[in-house]
Amino acid sequence: MLFRILLICVAIAAPFHLSAKSTHTRDACTVETLRLDPSIFTDDLMAEARQLSDQMENPVGRLWKITNSDGGTSYLWGTMHVNDPVALDLPPELRQALKTANVVATEIDYTVQSRADLERFYRGDDFWTYGNETLSLLYRIDRQVVQWIAERMQSLGYGPSGGARAIKPVALAQLLLGDPCNDFAQGVRPIQDDWIALLGLDAGAKVMGLESPDTLRNKLSHYRSSELTEAMIEVYGAYLNPDNLKANREGFFTLYAQGRIGDMMALDLMYLENLLGQDKGRRVHGLVDGYLIDERNLNFVRRARPLLDHGGAVIAVGCFHLPGEMGLVELFRAAGYQVERVPTEGEI
Repeated sequence: MLFRILLICVAIAAPFHLSAKSTHTRDACTVETLRLDPSIFTDDLMAEARQLSDQMENPVGRLWKITNSDGGTSYLWGTMHVNDPVALDLPPELRQALKTANVVATEIDYTVQSRADLERFYRGDDFWTYGNETLSLLYRIDRQVVQWIAERMQSLGYGPSGGARAIKPVALAQLLLGDPCNDFAQGVRPIQDDWIALLGLDAGAKVMGLESPDTLRNKLSHYRSSELTEAMIEVYGAYLNPDNLKANREGFFTLYAQGRIGDMMALDLMYLENLLGQDKGRRVHGLVDGYLIDERNLNFVRRARPLLDHGGAVIAVGCFHLPGEMGLVELFRAAGYQVERVPTEGEI
């Protein structure tokens, strides 16, 4: 359950017992076979997930054709924010759309717009703090999750002491949004979103983001967002669970290849309920998805509409943004566009 945004790193301090050994090894992260391990993805588990996903709008499908009132066509694709070769093997239908696209829009454009932005980034004004707010926050979340966060940060070379006292909660929340398995090819293989942008750029399309890189930080920095920030730290810390890592990754890549996005989302919720307890799992899941998916989807639609009205656009966002009543498929339909699924090879 590792599939959403991007990752940097930060240290977590004592008094928690820490281990410097990372369980997210290269071997455990490597997906060689697409399969659902029956000992993990049991019939009962998948039946429960299917029951939940069947209640969603548009639970199956990664590629969707969008037609405007003038007959102009664009495409919507659900990505995985990972750099595994399996994820970078894009279907021919998407590749063809990228070859003819006028514009490719991903979630975020990380292109730095000014020297002042670079200077602010390197100063770390939004990163460091001298208070104990993060340490206090960590005492309120699940002990096992704190351990996973600590191990994750240590595995990237951050020491066990002093880190939590120096990092702001907002920065920690942002830094946990990602997949540790991207580490092994970072700087060599792009995540799928960036690979799509590069293919579009190579074909002559304009590349843009649907939101600014500052959007998340500004949201979490608001005085009313402390509960959301804490929920994000706990949820994305929970995604660092190393148990059965290889089999879980194989299973989720399989579900993705089959277009079973609704099943993936259902398993995500079920996992948090099982780990944190039903009430807390639902609460933190609702807080995080309420912003990262629902609220951002409304903003994505506003930014995407001029592109869709012109036609020739490819919108590539995380696959969890597609299903549901607040998913982009339904929101684009509500905005007056015709939206049709384009099945790709291997999907159910």
